[in-house]
Amino acid sequence: MKSMDLEGASRQSPFVEATVVVEPQESRLSIMHLILWMACVALYFSFVRITNDGGPGIFYGHSDILWILTGLGLGTTLTGLVAIASRWLRGFSLTKDPGDYLLLSSGTSLVFSVVGQVMIVLLIVRDFFQYSPAGLLSIAVYVVLHLVNILILLFAAVQVTSRRWRVSFLVGAIAAACPLFTVTLIAFAKIQAIRDVGIISSQFVSLIAIVVVTVVVLMDIRGHERYPWQHWLGVGAWLWLNTISFGSFMYWMFWF
Repeated sequence: MKSMDLEGASRQSPFVEATVVVEPQESRLSIMHLILWMACVALYFSFVRITNDGGPGIFYGHSDILWILTGLGLGTTLTGLVAIASRWLRGFSLTKDPGDYLLLSSGTSLVFSVVGQVMIVLLIVRDFFQYSPAGLLSIAVYVVLHLVNILILLFAAVQVTSRRWRVSFLVGAIAAACPLFTVTLIAFAKIQAIRDVGIISSQFVSLIAIVVVTVVVLMDIRGHERYPWQHWLGVGAWLWLNTISFGSFMYWMFWF
């Protein structure tokens, strides 16, 4: 009887330490995130202006509207990447929701823009996109970043549990691989018509990817799927940048 009392006393002893697991909390969307977004967008615009002497630069065809729209998308992508890094430092996984993978995919476009602008400033060559060492280096960077983008989307297709998101990531990976095929045609195809067919086909595959992701997002909204705001930021940035890219291609192809 006394032994049972002693066991009970030991269970209730104040000196017995209890292990308490504190789960990290997701940050809610706040005014600080709006300030962060404004700062990231301003930082990107300032960077492009400095590296291009106040002009929109070679990547934008000297189109102010295209420069502004693309800059807003890339600045938003930078905001999302900072938010993901901050969440990761607070104990969350780097990628949790489908939108996180789309944000990382958009990050490859941001890296290409930044690296490309720096290469223009450092190399200072007029034939940057010709078959010069600088031109070949730019093509190498373009190919590497597209390969990284493909790997991100394929990894996302394996990691996500939603079947419709898996399909969308696979379609996105195919769309990301098409520009590599186009680059190959431009480099080796001698007939201009073959090159044009490759370029147009690549862009329309990108359009299919945009439509698929849009349909999946609408299905999630209709099904009342709950995601954190970082997911929607990633989805929005990806759709924005890819839509602008396709729209600018259509403009330069048919109306310019």
